[in-house]
Amino acid sequence: MVALVTGGGRGIGRAIALALADAGFGVSVLARSTDELEQTRVEIAERGGAAAAFACDVRDEEAVRAAVEQTESALGPIAALVNNAGTGRAVGPLWSVDPQDWWMDVETSLRGAFNACRSVVPGMLERGTGHIVNIASYVAVRPAPYQTGYAAGKAALVSLSESLAASLAPNGVRVFAFTPGYVDTEMTRGMRESAWLPDLGTGRVLTADEGARVVARIVSGELDALSGRLLHALDDPDELLRRVVEIERDDLYVPRLRRLSDS
Repeated sequence: MVALVTGGGRGIGRAIALALADAGFGVSVLARSTDELEQTRVEIAERGGAAAAFACDVRDEEAVRAAVEQTESALGPIAALVNNAGTGRAVGPLWSVDPQDWWMDVETSLRGAFNACRSVVPGMLERGTGHIVNIASYVAVRPAPYQTGYAAGKAALVSLSESLAASLAPNGVRVFAFTPGYVDTEMTRGMRESAWLPDLGTGRVLTADEGARVVARIVSGELDALSGRLLHALDDPDELLRRVVEIERDDLYVPRLRRLSDS
């Protein structure tokens, strides 16, 4: 089994890559920083896992396609894709942030996932199986006044996940949106240290490993009944599975417009 993890050079992406390696996957990691990628690759190899690393910007369709081809040449067919790459540069009011930073936040999450899915899904369809996990955030479903680019990208990613899951369900490919909660990473520290988000991270702080363990369970196929939904690292997967009928009946763990009953 082979997994591809974008944004796998550090933080949450590295933790996911290591968790998947521990679960028996050969792991390929993509990111822009060659040095960080190499560190992840070495850590996987030291655990006895097969690993590959390719530096690329996930917003670049051709670069992602080449990395996917190189991954499959080195390790084999990709059974699991984790779209973790993300940026949070445009912190502040929408009308005052750098437009290029704003669009980078949107495109790293959304275009990056699109490019990776477009390159990986055809092979999954041929084999009739596969798992995709798109790393999202709860800012996708609640107000984030000073993270509008990041929030817009993650909201689009949640929508993409549900729609893609519906289109791939008949073909044995499962798709999830997943949020690891607040984790102390280089990106979140940069957000917190801005003048606009001083309270970020004052609540429950999770470790990258907590979310990574759930991702490993998702790509193992344990949670296939919840495909298309937005899950959180604090969710108890076993409890979700016990109550899957209720979740389906009440349309839970998906963003929905709630309207007045007589509208």
